[in-house]
Amino acid sequence: MKLEFFDFYKLGHESHTIFKNYFAQTFIKYFGPLGINAKIRSAHVLNNFLEMNISRESKVNTLDVGCGVAYVDIWLARKYPNWNIIGIDIDSSAINKANIIKESYSLTNVMFEQKNILELNLSDTFDIIYSMDVLEHIYDDLTALKNIQLALKKGGKLILHLPLRYSLNFRLLPGFLNFKTIDHVRPEYTYKEICEKLLSTGFVIEKHYFSYSVWGELAFELNYLFWRYPKIRMIFAFLSHFFSNILGYIDLKKENKYGNGLVIRAIKK
Repeated sequence: MKLEFFDFYKLGHESHTIFKNYFAQTFIKYFGPLGINAKIRSAHVLNNFLEMNISRESKVNTLDVGCGVAYVDIWLARKYPNWNIIGIDIDSSAINKANIIKESYSLTNVMFEQKNILELNLSDTFDIIYSMDVLEHIYDDLTALKNIQLALKKGGKLILHLPLRYSLNFRLLPGFLNFKTIDHVRPEYTYKEICEKLLSTGFVIEKHYFSYSVWGELAFELNYLFWRYPKIRMIFAFLSHFFSNILGYIDLKKENKYGNGLVIRAIKK
């Protein structure tokens, strides 16, 4: 089972409640957020949840490491009312926004807390932990993985979305040949490197595949086409919104053999 197109298209639409501008509120409520990146990586993680085919009646404890404004957490909380969902982030602004969304939808099965994964001190607590494009921002990623492993129950699952090493990336449009995310503390990951780190911290790899295939990369590049000029970029992102979402959804529909992102599901030994 995978996300349907309109679930993907509107993913994150609950975040309209954090905006004050009427046009922004209305657009996001009915058409989803303008940015495509968070939707693509969140949707790949959600596909892993759907693939596990967990009953809505099950009692499941989950943790989102680096939740941001919590697209995945809010989606899960609304679909699985019996689950207990926690999102943590070091950014207090993101936590405040996530709490506004939670309260706007009267969700009682999800909570958000400002916390650093390096300071997490829980054991045998969660059935599933997931994290999207976070480890590349953490200098001590091994400690982060050790804390995650400790917090999982035996047999619990970790779902990761990570960017592939920059030097291995492909670009499609000339304006993106020099595009680089400047706040990464390392040159991202190769599959071999992240596997070694997971194995050394007590995980077994269950499956992996790639995100941001040609389709996902094109969706991203269209969405960010004028990335050097933010105002023009927003206008073009608005104009190309539907087409970018179609491309992003195509990326989501299959487990790609190559791409600019990694999706990994691992099990605690």
